This record gives sequence, structure tokens and C-alpha cells, in this order.
Amino acid sequence: QNSAGQVMAVSGLAKATDPQGRERMLEKGAELFAGDRVQTADATLVQVRLHDGGYLSVRPNTTLVIDRFEHDQKEPDKSSFLVSLLRGGFRSITGLIGRSNPSGYQIRSATATVGIRGTDHEPVLVLDTPDAQLQTQAPPGLYDKVNDGETFITSNAGVLALKRGDVGFAPLASNLPPQVLLKIPD
Repeated sequence: QNSAGQVMAVSGLAKATDPQGRERMLEKGAELFAGDRVQTADATLVQVRLHDGGYLSVRPNTTLVIDRFEHDQKEPDKSSFLVSLLRGGFRSITGLIGRSNPSGYQIRSATATVGIRGTDHEPVLVLDTPDAQLQTQAPPGLYDKVNDGETFITSNAGVLALKRGDVGFAPLASNLPPQVLLKIPD
């Protein structure tokens, strides 16, 4: 397995499940690997330092899969990082992969894909499920708040470029294009 990073802090209950279905509770110092599914419970935060110098801060009630983490120091343009966001959200500050090969860094969801250009951003996926609707009044879809740098959201209905301070939204309805929001939904 390819180690992607190390857990720096955990507040609450979080677990990782490897591709063979073996679960382990996450605690400070634990390694995360390519293929791991990370799940956080209510009121849980997990901070991870990636081996390329980047950071992930995984929010409560989040499920994500680290599909690929390949950090090639000799040939940085061959490095890549792919995360599938299944529910919830996280904050990402990109490391060397994002700086040396931005096209190799992607966040995928059922709604759309987020790509970056050296950035600090916060993708959140709001699902169209009864428990998700109780937690938020935001319409279902993929949101991305850009704190620094640039990102772009690509869906079946179009591509939206976002810059620092922008919040983008790709609605769950795939026939509607991604859009810039005037404010962050509750």
C-alpha cells in the first residue's frame, strides 16, 4: 500500500477502512493509505499531513476515499492525488502534488469534479437524503469555497472557474451548470 499521510490530530471518533474491508480507529500518528475510506462521526475532526506537504482537515459526518496518492519526487509531473467525496466535507491545503501537477489533483463526487491550481479550498457534498436535509438547508450538490489560489468545478453541464473568495456550487440535478454563489449557505 502507498502511504498518503499521517494523522496529526483526532477529536472524536473516526475510522479508516482499507480496500479489503479491515477497519481501524484513527488516532494521532496513524498512517492513511491510498485506497482507505475515511469516516468521521458527529462532532469529529481529523487533521492529516500528507506526505507531499499538504494538509486535509476532515469535517464531522464525512466519508471520503483516498483513491490515489502518488508522490514522485524525481518526476513531480507524474504525481497525483485523487479523493472521492461521498458525503460531508473537508479543507485541503495542497502540497507539492498540487503545485507541481495541478491537473493530477482532483476531488470527485457523484455531482461534479473539483480541480485545483495550487490552493486552499473547502469542498462539501450535500446529499439529497432525509438525514442530510435535517442537518442543512442548503440545496443538494457539491460546494467549493476557495480560500487561496483557484479551483474549477466540472460537471456534465459545464465548467466553472473559481478564484480566492468565491464559493461555487454544482447542483445535484446534472442538467444545471455550476454557479458562483453570493454567500455561503447555512
